[in-house]
Amino acid sequence: MKPILYVLVFLLLIAAVCVHTRPPKEDHIKKMSSVINEAMQDEASLYGAFPAMIASEIEKMRLVDELLDRIVVVEDYGVATVGKVYFNGEEYMISLGVMDNVITFSKEQLKEAVVYMLKNGNLIGDDLKFAGCAR
Repeated sequence: MKPILYVLVFLLLIAAVCVHTRPPKEDHIKKMSSVINEAMQDEASLYGAFPAMIASEIEKMRLVDELLDRIVVVEDYGVATVGKVYFNGEEYMISLGVMDNVITFSKEQLKEAVVYMLKNGNLIGDDLKFAGCAR
């Protein structure tokens, strides 16, 4: 009987820690923004110095943060938080937050969601790629 009690107390302690350390929406956005900015830098560097400079300026102006704040929905499940985006009529889970850590899943889905939202907001055209460079 005692081992079961110890396991139960241990699980309750873990759950209590998770409840008090689940990250807020701002942490999800910060992590996703760093992933997107890194992807922009990687893609822009393929085209030379000028696109890389533009990607760097976008990062400094925190445009990605503002866009993510609009498109990311963070759902709270008590012991964890889940970041989701909705586009093309579908829901995509893009991050998981637990114990003050945010784990991002698909860099490609996140880039696709940002491009989709930019296009629907008429901020970029159909012929432009993520880094703002025509291919």
